[in-house]
Amino acid sequence: MRVLAVVLGIALLVGCKNSSSSQETDKGTCKQMLVVTPDISPEVDPTLKVKALSLKKNCLTLRVGYAACAGFDLDLVFNGRAKKSLPPQVDLVLSNKGEPCDIAQAVEQEFCFDISKLQALSDNGKVVVRIQGYDESVVYSY
Repeated sequence: MRVLAVVLGIALLVGCKNSSSSQETDKGTCKQMLVVTPDISPEVDPTLKVKALSLKKNCLTLRVGYAACAGFDLDLVFNGRAKKSLPPQVDLVLSNKGEPCDIAQAVEQEFCFDISKLQALSDNGKVVVRIQGYDESVVYSY
């Protein structure tokens, strides 16, 4: 029980960590979203559960539940495809960069991503953002 409390405490402290490739926002810094070629479709990891999302300026913050592992880190991946609607709609995928987990201890942590690269998709200043595996969407206005 103590181990879970310590892991959860550490996870909350490092939720929105600094990165050399980050952009300043009101909350601090956010990790850059990865953009890959349209022929690459990252698989949805069923072990990752997005619990909540929020957007402030260019920073999309995701509260994610996952199995606790050493070296766990996420990327937010955009494959360059957008639905031709007004405003355009995009599906983003979370990709686990860490090692597979053998431990089944559930942890929740916030991850922050800079989604400003989506601005190239629309001249009207809005893009609808959906995260695969999460039912709600958010409108990114810039």
